[in-house]
Amino acid sequence: MKSILGNKIFLFCFLLGNGFIHAQNIWTSERDTTVIGLEYLRPSFKTIIDPKVTVQVFTLSGRFELRNGNIFKFELPYSILNREGYTYYYSDPYYSYSFSYSTPEVHSKTMGNLYVGIELCKEGKNTSVDLGVRLPLVSEKEPAWATAIISDVDRYEAFTPNLIAVSAIVNYPVKVQEGFAARVHFGPTFWINTNSEQGDNKFELLFGYSVQGGYHSEKFDCMAGYSGRFIATGNGNLSDRMFHQLGIFTLVRFGIIHPGFYYRIPLDDHLQIILNGVFGLSLGVTL
Repeated sequence: MKSILGNKIFLFCFLLGNGFIHAQNIWTSERDTTVIGLEYLRPSFKTIIDPKVTVQVFTLSGRFELRNGNIFKFELPYSILNREGYTYYYSDPYYSYSFSYSTPEVHSKTMGNLYVGIELCKEGKNTSVDLGVRLPLVSEKEPAWATAIISDVDRYEAFTPNLIAVSAIVNYPVKVQEGFAARVHFGPTFWINTNSEQGDNKFELLFGYSVQGGYHSEKFDCMAGYSGRFIATGNGNLSDRMFHQLGIFTLVRFGIIHPGFYYRIPLDDHLQIILNGVFGLSLGVTL
């Protein structure tokens, strides 16, 4: 079975490279049960990708406590791609040789795939389980999906076209001692390709996992961590089906306003070729 994700990443590289011939965000630290949030991502690409490309990803999210103590969650992402048009000219007077080529301007926007889910929380227990689904809203005609897909290893399905993703993620926070804490996330995500017939390239099974730890208080968090995805289905080398990153994030709580910052760097060769890292900002408002 070919990898749906592998096909999408190949298409990403093709779309941006032709200018030259060559479950919710785990990186924020919200603990309040009722929060509206806005997240901003800005990936930094290597020069192998067109240096005049600018990518911005916005995500509106929310979590609301239900009567039974569980939490309803949603995410609605949005991507903007801009590429300046320019003309490259080369001339060699010794050989009387010259050539030029031009790249057109690109301005593209698209909605991402909507996430809706519920976090099952048992009273008196730290462990919770996120059950959710992503519904396909991405416009495959807009190249903005192709640049956004690479901006978040943990949520590739947020901008993968023609995809329904069903996930079950276990969250396990561990308080080591006063002022320090750790947390673990792990679980499967099942992809259904809505643009494929039964059989080849129809289904994909991924496993996500992360470990984070650092300073924790009522007013301020600063934590670092590691996260990854593994494509369990499909053929190919094991390393080509794994995607990992390191990250650091901070969150400050000023009353009901919670600004945050984080930065992530890829660890895998196939991501490092095209991506320096991803800069992120978040803003949460408790209700």
